[in-house]
Amino acid sequence: MKPTNDAYRNLSCQYITEALFRLMEKENFSDITISEITQEAGVARRTFYLNYTSKEDILDQHYETLIREYDSNFTEELQNDLLKHSAYFFTFWKNHRDYALLLEKNGMLHMLIRRFHYYLDRTGTGAPDLSSDPIQKYASSYFAGGLFMILQTWLQRDYTETPEQLAEYFCILSNQRSASE
Repeated sequence: MKPTNDAYRNLSCQYITEALFRLMEKENFSDITISEITQEAGVARRTFYLNYTSKEDILDQHYETLIREYDSNFTEELQNDLLKHSAYFFTFWKNHRDYALLLEKNGMLHMLIRRFHYYLDRTGTGAPDLSSDPIQKYASSYFAGGLFMILQTWLQRDYTETPEQLAEYFCILSNQRSASE
């Protein structure tokens, strides 16, 4: 049975994404060219442009895949409990450590913050129990920024704490939980 166009497209996207990640391990993202990516992936430039508009688009599409994974395991219980939501967040990024480290190494972790903030706004899964729209907007900014700054520090410290410890720190810093609780 001959693979469908979607199967070819998915395989090409996988090769291109993996090629970009291999190149990012060796050189800075800003120095990587589309030609290098397609050569490393073993695909034609035309294949690249049929699927992407830029090399940033590769990262955006990969991040959308990660967000779908994040969302597929997200429950109402997590949404209503800042400690559990934070622990889930840090566990998720521990499981995707290589991707986060590549972005950090290339000075691009800010892409995750922006995309996660957009995700929180889109899904309404920011800080729990805030009903006023202006406050919710600021709450999701605070939540996304705080989590990602802690994630960045965690990456720089080589994941020395557990996701549960970081969640506890985040809640203490957010004034949602006292150290003695």
